Amino acid sequence: GYDESKHQQTWKFTINQAGQPLNNVSITDELGTYGQKFVSLKYRTGTLTDGVVNFTDPTTPTVPAGTDASSGPAYHLDTDASGNETLTIYLP
Repeated sequence: GYDESKHQQTWKFTINQAGQPLNNVSITDELGTYGQKFVSLKYRTGTLTDGVVNFTDPTTPTVPAGTDASSGPAYHLDTDASGNETLTIYLP
């Protein structure tokens, strides 16, 4: 949603809603040059039971920058010569 007081847009990615085993996953989002500025990334994990996601983490820890997801999620933000930003999220 959009927080008008902070001028911040947040959005949620749902990864693997089917609950299948996944390894070494990366997600890429093109932020473009539309005035969007990446601020932070947080995550929660959960399990799918009978079509319902049950979150296992009560908190939403901040994801660190980097490309090594061996100990947990990480992200990399890249800006090309035209100013287009690309956010890549790495999952273990």
